[in-house]
Parts: sequence; C-alpha cells; structure tokens
Amino acid sequence: MAAMLPQIALPPEHCLASCFNPEFDFLLACCRGAEVSPLRVNWQRVAELAQDHGVIPRVYEKVCGKIPNAGLAPLRTRYDANVRKAMILTSELLRIYDEFRRRGIDVLPYKGLALARQLYGDVAARQFSDLDLLVRRADVPRATAVLARLGYERALKLSNRQESAYLRWGYEYTFDGALGQNVIELKWAAAPRFYAIDIDIDRFFERAVEVEIAGKRLKTLCPEDALLVLCIHAARHQWSELSWLCDLSRMQQVCDLDWNSLREHAARLCISRIVATTLLLAHDLLGSSVPEIVPEDSMAQLLCKELSGKIAFRNEHDPEALSYFRTMLQVRERWQDRARFVTRLLLTPGPGEWNAVRLPDFAFGLYPLVRISRLIRRVSAARRSATKKLDSPEPPEAVLHPPG
Repeated sequence: MAAMLPQIALPPEHCLASCFNPEFDFLLACCRGAEVSPLRVNWQRVAELAQDHGVIPRVYEKVCGKIPNAGLAPLRTRYDANVRKAMILTSELLRIYDEFRRRGIDVLPYKGLALARQLYGDVAARQFSDLDLLVRRADVPRATAVLARLGYERALKLSNRQESAYLRWGYEYTFDGALGQNVIELKWAAAPRFYAIDIDIDRFFERAVEVEIAGKRLKTLCPEDALLVLCIHAARHQWSELSWLCDLSRMQQVCDLDWNSLREHAARLCISRIVATTLLLAHDLLGSSVPEIVPEDSMAQLLCKELSGKIAFRNEHDPEALSYFRTMLQVRERWQDRARFVTRLLLTPGPGEWNAVRLPDFAFGLYPLVRISRLIRRVSAARRSATKKLDSPEPPEAVLHPPG
C-alpha cells in the first residue's frame, strides 16, 4: 500500500493565478475546473493559447454548450482534429507494440497516449502529436529494425562510429512515416546525457504497470516514475506548457502516489528542486495541493515566480540562450550536478558537431574540441542577438501584449 502523506496549501498570497491576461486566466480557470466567465475574451486567441499549451480537450469540454457557436468554432476545429489524431495514433501504437512484443523486445509506451489513458481514462482527453516508446539501450538496434519493417525511417543518419557514440551520449531517435515527420520517438534514456540526470531505465521496466488501451493491456510507467519523468521533461522545456502542470495536478487527484518513495528517488537522482519547482507551479497556477515532502527551498520558490509569467505569455524557451542554461543550473540543488551539467554540455559532441566537421575515425576523439568551438560561437551569436533586441526601438507594450 502506498504511503500517503498529508497535502498542504500554501498561503493565499503565494498563489499567482488569475493575474495575467484575460485569455490565459480563462485557460487557468478551465484547467482548475472552476466556473468560467467567458466575457471579454478573444475566442480565437483562447483557441490558439489552448493549442499551444496542449489543453484543447480540457478547455473545449469545459465550455461546450456554454458559449455561442461562433466562439466555440475555433476550439471545436482543434478538438475534433485532436480526437482524429488520437484514434489514428492509438491504432498505430497497438500495431507497433504487438510487433515489438512478438520480436521479444520489451517496450514501454509513455507520456502522450499512454498517459492520457492512465490519467483521464480517454486517449483523446490529452493533446499529443507523436508516440513515445521507451526501450533498453541494448534493444535499440533491434527496435530500429522493427520500425523500419513497419514503414518508418529514422531521421538521423549516422556512421557506425557515430551510432556507437550516440547510443552512449544521446537518448532518442525520431522516425518519419506515413503519418508524418517525427511521429515516433524511440528513447533509451529519460533525458540527454548532458543534463546529468542518470536514471536507471531498468527500474522503469521493473516497476511498470499495465494500462488498457482499446481493449489491450500495455505496460507503461508506474505513476511515481511517470511523475518524475514529467517533472524532468517540463524542466528541460522551462515548464513552457500548461498541459504538463495539468497532468501533474491530475496525478495527485487520481493516483495513489507513494510520496515517500518519490521523495527518496528524487533525492537519489538529485532532482528534488526540479520536482519542488514543478509542484509549486502546479499549485500557483492550478491550485493543486503541495505534498509535505516538498522541502523549503527559496530557490524553487523564486524560480516559480519567474517562470509563471513566462508560461502565461507562452514565451518559447531558447535552448541556446544563456538564460536557459542559467535556469538549468539554478534548478539543480548540488554544485556537483551543476558542474556535471556544464562539463557534459561542453564535452559531449553530437550530430551537430559530426555534420559540421567531418573527421576520420582515428581523429574521432577530437570532436569535444569541435563542440567547445561551436558552443563559443553560438554564445557569441546569442549575445549579439540580445544586444540587438535591447537596441530595438519597439516599445515594451508591443512585446508584452502582441497583436491578436
């Protein structure tokens, strides 16, 4: 039986919800399950924001039948498209899953479709655009071959030497198929190596649970592992989508989470601050409760306040900007992990370096130098771009409140 710990609510003054702009405040109300006031909102803007934040199903179901058809139309169009995509991807997932199991390859569908069924009981109740499949590193070559037989083509083309290195340093391959580009994401790690979050994937397979999809039982991540993966994924993308916080809030409502196990696992991975920041954001924006396992962390609270505004205005994170790396350093609680992040970031080459400079195999060990050189150039370019923006005559009002 999972050990349940009490939930606490932070003081009202800590809550930041309902103080951004009418359309985003409307999204928040829908996602919190609160009564919504459809007055003075731009419905086209609401639909666009809901699409960007991955919450079309939640918003549409909340307002359906409560607003005029003219306002509902842009939401309905996107909602119907999401339902169609969910049905198509469900059929494709079952086909792929059966073939993997027939070939003796253990696979865990997770995030996207599996999480929609696990949390909401309906594959169309959550937005997703691809299928995420987790396999063990040793099974990647066989899994790639199976996907090729099923009509998928790997987007990344590598030599044997590069592929060997990429399996050690990378974490996913994307595949194109008849359903579109990057429709399959085959992963063997929870995050790229340079993020310095070294999760034992075997643990995921040992703790996996079953979820029923279209009458079939498939294995997926247990709720505790799914929560940690969700927090890591949200952190990597600077918590830019509201849907991830909705999923976290929903997990707290419908899953019998073992918070003691979560706390211990997060501490072992040294991602307690990442988990704390995500839980605090879910509280501030959606009103979900905060477990007592969340430590008092002034940096997590500061990050939460800074990030809330970025989420509200859907500021796209730039993974090459200095501000991005500064945030990724701030979310790690130990200097050792910050040092590993910087070291690995500097010294871990990848396809960008391999394509930029073609070195013979005997000189393959020089690619970390190519990596450092490219990073220096990118940082310099980012600084020049930031300086140019500061010198722009465009008034701040146009930046904070863009047209539409």
